[in-house]
Amino acid sequence: MAASRKDQNWRSYLKTHPLFQELKANHTKPTTQIDSSNILAIRDGLLYAWDSESQCLLVTNLSAFVQASERFTSGRNTTSSSTSKLNGKSFVQLICTSVPIFDVESIVLNTTGHLVALIGKNGVSVLELPRRWGKCEESDDVKQKMICRTTPIAERFFLGFPNTRVLKVDWHPGGDTDSHLAILTSDNFFRVYSVGDPESPAQVYQLGEVSQSLSGSTPSPYQLLGEAAVSFDFGAATHVKQHQRDEIVWPVFVLYGNGDVFTLATSFGRNIRPGTLQGPLSMNPAAEDNYGVDSCSLLCLSTTPAVLVIATSSGKLYHCVAMERDADETRQKEETADLSLYVYESVELELSLTTVSLETTDIVEDDFSCLITLHKDPTAVGRYFCSHSAGVHCVVVPWIGSLQSATDDDTSAVAQIFMQEQSCIVEHLVCTKPLPSSPPSPILGICVSSDPTLGLTLLCLLSTFECMALPLRSSVHIPTEGRLLSAGASEVIVSPLRSLHRQSFKSHIQQLLLQRTSCHPLLRGGATDMEAAECFQLLGRTTQVLREHYLQRHQQVMDAIERRVQALTEQKELQMHDLQAISRSKLELQDNAESLADRYEEMTDRMDEAVSRAEQLLRKLQSRTPVLSDAERSMAAELNQMQEKIDQFKSSLLQVKKKAEYQKLQVRRQSKQNGGQLVGGEQTEQLSSVLQNE
Repeated sequence: MAASRKDQNWRSYLKTHPLFQELKANHTKPTTQIDSSNILAIRDGLLYAWDSESQCLLVTNLSAFVQASERFTSGRNTTSSSTSKLNGKSFVQLICTSVPIFDVESIVLNTTGHLVALIGKNGVSVLELPRRWGKCEESDDVKQKMICRTTPIAERFFLGFPNTRVLKVDWHPGGDTDSHLAILTSDNFFRVYSVGDPESPAQVYQLGEVSQSLSGSTPSPYQLLGEAAVSFDFGAATHVKQHQRDEIVWPVFVLYGNGDVFTLATSFGRNIRPGTLQGPLSMNPAAEDNYGVDSCSLLCLSTTPAVLVIATSSGKLYHCVAMERDADETRQKEETADLSLYVYESVELELSLTTVSLETTDIVEDDFSCLITLHKDPTAVGRYFCSHSAGVHCVVVPWIGSLQSATDDDTSAVAQIFMQEQSCIVEHLVCTKPLPSSPPSPILGICVSSDPTLGLTLLCLLSTFECMALPLRSSVHIPTEGRLLSAGASEVIVSPLRSLHRQSFKSHIQQLLLQRTSCHPLLRGGATDMEAAECFQLLGRTTQVLREHYLQRHQQVMDAIERRVQALTEQKELQMHDLQAISRSKLELQDNAESLADRYEEMTDRMDEAVSRAEQLLRKLQSRTPVLSDAERSMAAELNQMQEKIDQFKSSLLQVKKKAEYQKLQVRRQSKQNGGQLVGGEQTEQLSSVLQNE
């Protein structure tokens, strides 16, 4: 992924950071270290680096450095504190109260970020970071030197047994206070120490035969046979019910030199008994050499089910999925472990670049081997890094997401993932040993920054104490087909022929162009001082990579496009022929439809005429019928009843008229007797009401 101009500015200025200038000034002598180490760490924009000469921990705020570099490049505030932070001593020295008596080869921050483990081959110490020290460099009054409390872990043990070496140290994720260290030593013991009680281990687990050899130069027989533990890593937490209480158990995967993997259950619960070592886990499919006898490092990716990465000193990586086995199968094989490892794929890293001999055309064989250290990527579950004496590799496992979506009970879904055969993507980021004749140049430290100000960046510290900042992708690029039209536009008509293909042609071309391995690393370390013959070998190597990894892919894409064009041309001709036949059928159907419409209208007119004639005929027949119908009879009865009512109304009306005349006569008589007195209004109303009632 191409970095933006803003990111590129601060990454280019990082090489001249005062912290790394201090490291270069203190380490003027060439290093004699062969194996890679990790004296670099980053958390929340703060970069930590161990200075072995001054025996202190250097800390700088990269976020403030980025802001200063932006102001410096844009020309704003170049005369103020931004210039001092670019050119001055813009870092803090954390001085140990108890200086480690061993050579520190790696530093590990705990989850909360307040403790730093200083790890060496002959001892371990814990440095407690200051609780109040501001944001480091954001103010001008920050102390340049600060004394920090340092606690040696198991100091008396390592002084009493000087031949016991520390193989790996990591913070135990199950501690309530995040202050427990898990230490694997060469005497086949796995111990857990608390920072509060550094001399007495809280838990001790014996992983095998204890070495009886007192001389550090002569390894014990079980170490020569690979029956000693060399690395470990913690898996995902599980819940176990003990005495009606849920307890959290943290499984530990232990790797032995012969490639065997064991499991160990650890917990800080009071009701949980110390776990016993179970294994070795069966490897499927089985191999005669048990997938190598030079295993050196183990990494457990944060997935469910667990995915283990096993690295060998010869440069091979094995991706294994830990699945639960059936109880019947466990009893038949008499195994104590409930898990089995299914090897999904194996990867062989190219430690030094493969070149061709100048005298002959044969490939120069390089049997170089070194310890490989695996590092998790905190920003992506399916990505990790490999640091070694020849550079840095980045490995992306694209099928991790599909595996996480499948449940443990759904075995068919997991089996379908295995059938997809998705191979991992390996990228050679940094090469410090470009030729077989080049001396080893180990990596001194790598870390991944996820701070929004810095962006997703891989910081790599070379043996020359030069820090490289490489931009990373946020995730694995999965090509998707998005719509270019707006939501209100008409939907695109998809051809039904596309449903016959498993994937689109665009995805097929992208798969052809996708590089599963990247063979263009940045050359550092011993790559600067080379003779003309070695430069010619690198030129031949570059030409070979160009032919095999670029021109061949483009040739395959061109052939695929030509085949696709030919197939589409034939399909187009066939579809055009079908369209012509459909057009002819359409014209015939239109003619038939018109004739049918005319016949339909003619039949409709004839049917209406026949219906009207039938109605007229029925009316005439009904009129000439001598017998009355039911309707006529009912109508005649109604007329008779109405005639009778009319007669009754006439007789009643006649009676009313006679009564009215009689009343008028009586009124005239009464008026004459009363001397012409007239009836008043009230009397008239009463008379009217009486007449109405009668």
